[in-house]
Amino acid sequence: MAAPSETDLVDIVDEFDEKIGTAPRGQVRSAGANFRVDHIFVLDSEHRLLLQQLGLVRTINPGLWGSSVAAHLHAGETYTDAAKRRLSEELGIDAEPRIVAKVAMRENNCLKFIGLYEVFADEASIKEPDHTAAIKFESLDEVTSRIEKQPSSFTPTFRFLFDIYRVVSNA
Repeated sequence: MAAPSETDLVDIVDEFDEKIGTAPRGQVRSAGANFRVDHIFVLDSEHRLLLQQLGLVRTINPGLWGSSVAAHLHAGETYTDAAKRRLSEELGIDAEPRIVAKVAMRENNCLKFIGLYEVFADEASIKEPDHTAAIKFESLDEVTSRIEKQPSSFTPTFRFLFDIYRVVSNA
């Protein structure tokens, strides 16, 4: 399976998450355009969170740990459809994700709208080895402790979403 491309078309949105155009994925940040992404937290039957270490060739946050799955929505794609697509493409998981929250986060000169989902699965495998360096399950308390001790080893978006997830899911 091919990893996402900088030339994939994504929707550009206004401050209300309404579509106002499209652009290649690799140009939205440099253009200061607002865009849409999904983050999916995969939890196993012991309620441990699957973390993903981003591949070292990634253009954004290479080698950092983050959400089980993170993805830009393709142009015209819904948040849920993108979540299901990337769960399968990245981890080989065929499941129906549940929306946990929809939030916006300022990233440099852009506003990114984030659909935060959760899904339960006990197994996952790396389907895009250049895109994903490693995956591992950790308890939510272990993740909290690691973030406190080494925040710079996690993506800023993951740290932002993990705080929201702990509150919203009462975890």
